[in-house]
Amino acid sequence: MICRYDLKGLSVRGVCPECGTAVRGTILYTVDPLADEFQPMTRPRLTAACLVAWAAAGFIAILASWVIALVSIANERFGLAFSPAPLFPVVILAAAASGISMIGLIRPSIATNTGKMLLATAAMAVYGPLVWVLWQIHALDAIGRPVYFHQPVGEQRELLRLLMGACMLVVFVAVRPNARDLVRRSLVLRTGRVDRQTLIGLAIAAAIAMLGDTLRLASLYLATDAGTLIEGVGAILVAIGSLFLLIGAGGALVDAARISRVILAPSPSLKQILGKAPA
Repeated sequence: MICRYDLKGLSVRGVCPECGTAVRGTILYTVDPLADEFQPMTRPRLTAACLVAWAAAGFIAILASWVIALVSIANERFGLAFSPAPLFPVVILAAAASGISMIGLIRPSIATNTGKMLLATAAMAVYGPLVWVLWQIHALDAIGRPVYFHQPVGEQRELLRLLMGACMLVVFVAVRPNARDLVRRSLVLRTGRVDRQTLIGLAIAAAIAMLGDTLRLASLYLATDAGTLIEGVGAILVAIGSLFLLIGAGGALVDAARISRVILAPSPSLKQILGKAPA
């Protein structure tokens, strides 16, 4: 399984002569002993495609937002005149595409209960206000207001960012039950290679960024020296949370690609390999 060496004829207790991987570990990796416990999927191709599209579009939106922020910081700090405006539609369209892709995650299998379906539907609905908030934020940025390290902080922009963070938190938390069910289908999870709690990490990253925005907003109502300090701490937290969001979104995309392959080509069960027991 690791080096694709032909293991036929070797003892189940042996190891691969090419890479040293245990033969029985390879069998357990290839033959899924729990495959029969999963309920059939309603539309496996749609679910696999939507899972990858959801993660990919979200990653693109976050990556484009980072590029916009870096360009804005460079313009402010080094007196450059690059316009990040062409990337504004990329963020908005990618976020909208991510929301639309959630249609395939609402009821991935026939065993998905009503509660999980309602949560996934709520997550999809939240993309409406999220896209609107992104539109409003970029409308403010289009008039030349820097993204970071700017005094005084724009109250309207910080309120919009807090609403954006709240929307992302709802998405990550609400989609997680169905996402976890999909992860359980992956053999890689049971071998400890995928279960990184990516959505929890994304939710924590969004919360860190929201805390930073809260501090930046609070700095408006403090004395000059204290306000400057609090605003600086808030800006650092926003940067840290945003960086973790980018890393988490990349991890989610990798996991989505792996899980989608399992959805499209599930591992065989022991019953399928060995056949029925003799009468």
